[in-house]
Amino acid sequence: SIIMASTTFKEKIYFSAVRWIFNGMPDKKIIETLESEAERLLGDVLKRRNATVIWELFDNQAQVVESNVARWHDWHPDWIASWNAKFDMEKNEEALLAYNIDPAAVYSDPNVPEEFQNYWFNKGRTHKVK
Repeated sequence: SIIMASTTFKEKIYFSAVRWIFNGMPDKKIIETLESEAERLLGDVLKRRNATVIWELFDNQAQVVESNVARWHDWHPDWIASWNAKFDMEKNEEALLAYNIDPAAVYSDPNVPEEFQNYWFNKGRTHKVK
């Protein structure tokens, strides 16, 4: 299950997570802790990039996926890179479908009329050829 996701774009950083991983801690305390740890562990990098982190908490993994993809639509990056894209995209799709959310509605630009929205993930090569 997806517990968190983040997106960075120039001086903007977006971090979202499901609340349950924080074992019942109140939202305010979670955000304070995240901010404190980000400063402790990444303070120099954040200052050098003049970066601001937006923190959000959600009730389920589909909301985490939706919120991150919404940032992509808001920020309009030229491209998106992922460390382990095949795994991430499969898990994102599973999370959305588990909550009856159409991936096409999430991944398609909101300006695209619904009848033209589409989603298809090309998994690429699924095995090595010797």
